[in-house]
Amino acid sequence: MLDDAFDAELLAAEAEAAAPPPRRKPRVLSMKLIADRCLPPEERGGGEAMADSLLSLTRLRLDRLELGSMDGLDVCNGAQHVYLQHNRISRIEGLEFFSDLRFLVLGANEIEAIEGLAHLRALEYLDLSQNRIADAAAHELPAELRALDLYGNPCAREPGYRRALVGALPALFRLDDVAVSARERGHALLEEEEAAEAVLEEAREALAP
Repeated sequence: MLDDAFDAELLAAEAEAAAPPPRRKPRVLSMKLIADRCLPPEERGGGEAMADSLLSLTRLRLDRLELGSMDGLDVCNGAQHVYLQHNRISRIEGLEFFSDLRFLVLGANEIEAIEGLAHLRALEYLDLSQNRIADAAAHELPAELRALDLYGNPCAREPGYRRALVGALPALFRLDDVAVSARERGHALLEEEEAAEAVLEEAREALAP
């Protein structure tokens, strides 16, 4: 009986140790949080001086902070590199005035849709890997994008996923860490042209007397 009780207690202890810890409530992005993470101690005093320092930041490292959203990021809209991976963000937002943004890392979040990015003409690299994106909506991406990571999303398993993105993004030279070859781009563009021609032909037939 003692052995049985000991075994049961041991199994219960092992199960408790193996169970993932309870998730904390998502954190809210604030000026103080950004300052604590990205500014030297002497520039964290608050007021207009701190606000000016935040606005002048070109690189933001805000990964692994349990952030629930991107709300509040606009106080750093001069940033060129933004790292927000391994948070709990569910929506891409707050980037309306990030005209100089070049690198955006949002991997390992809870994002379900590509949105709010098409206006970012300076954006060269975008990491949306390991999210929950079902539709690789190329029209929501800036045409100037040069490297894109979407692996680990449901959309990356869809037939024609890679071909569609390569055909739609003329500057893209790397997708999911694999280089885009000239031959691959040629095939993608040819298929895009054939699809467009098929649509035009269908329209002509519909308008024919």
